[in-house]
Amino acid sequence: MDKKYWNKYYANHHNLEEPISFTKSIIKLVPENCKMMELGCGNGRDSFYFARMGHPLWACVQSDVIINTLPTLKNNSPHFYIDYIRDMKTIPDMKFDRVY
Repeated sequence: MDKKYWNKYYANHHNLEEPISFTKSIIKLVPENCKMMELGCGNGRDSFYFARMGHPLWACVQSDVIINTLPTLKNNSPHFYIDYIRDMKTIPDMKFDRVY
C-alpha cells in the first residue's frame, strides 16, 4: 500500500476511542513505564492507548493525514511522539523496551 492509499483511508477513519482487541489483550505483558516504538501506527488508537497507560511511546506512520491530525490530539498524551516512518527525525537515538 502506498502513501496515497493511506492518506485517503485515514481521511475517513478517525476512531481513536478504542484500541484493537489484540492491544487490550497484550497490555498485561507490557512492563510498567516501558519505552515503546510503534511502526506503522495507523490512526494512532493503539499508540494512544499505550501512552494513556503511562508508557513513553514513539510512533511512526506514512500518512500525511495522520501526521497533520495527530499533533492536535497528542496534546493530551505527554508520552506520545510521532514522525514519518521514512524520516524518523524526531525519534531519539535510544533503546526501546518493546517494538509494536
